[in-house]
Amino acid sequence: MRRCLLTAVVLTCLFTGCRTVDYPGGVLIVWIPDSCAGRGYPAQVVLPPSIHATNAMDILVDGMIEDGGIHRMRVGSTVLQAVQKSGGFIQGAATTKLYIGRSSGQTVRLYLQSRRPFLSRFPQVWYDTNPDGHLGFDYVLSPGDQIRVMRCLQ
Repeated sequence: MRRCLLTAVVLTCLFTGCRTVDYPGGVLIVWIPDSCAGRGYPAQVVLPPSIHATNAMDILVDGMIEDGGIHRMRVGSTVLQAVQKSGGFIQGAATTKLYIGRSSGQTVRLYLQSRRPFLSRFPQVWYDTNPDGHLGFDYVLSPGDQIRVMRCLQ
């Protein structure tokens, strides 16, 4: 039953054009466009240990995103949670690297990482500051961060 529900949700998302799905059970599934190739794949976001916070922060998500702008997020939210709240990536997004503008003026480059756990239906994805993916879970945002999703270069 659960597998059928997941399949139905993913297929509906693929055919109706939505980019992200919040799967029952707390698993976050996002659509990752395959940059310039014109296709993509669903993936499960690897979230950090949960932070139970009620404080909110404003995050700007801009560029190749469905609904860019300022979004109110809970403290402890991650990059891919902000992307999901913004409607997801649009086709032509360069998803392999993102840039975060910090309120201090610093720019952080993030690299898309993935792995396919044994017997998993979807690959797991997260953004990491290290090209080798040492964090193992999605990058946690700070108040005032600005996410910039660039267009892929063909």
